[in-house]
Amino acid sequence: MNTEEEIDMTVNDFEEYVNGFEKAKHWKSQALLALGVE
Repeated sequence: MNTEEEIDMTVNDFEEYVNGFEKAKHWKSQALLALGVE
């Protein structure tokens, strides 16, 4: 990622759970879970 456009596309992919981010929808940080934050 070198351009603002590439960064925007990556953020969009994350928000839409596509292009490698499919499992992100249900991912939770173990550190936050340990703190009781969901």
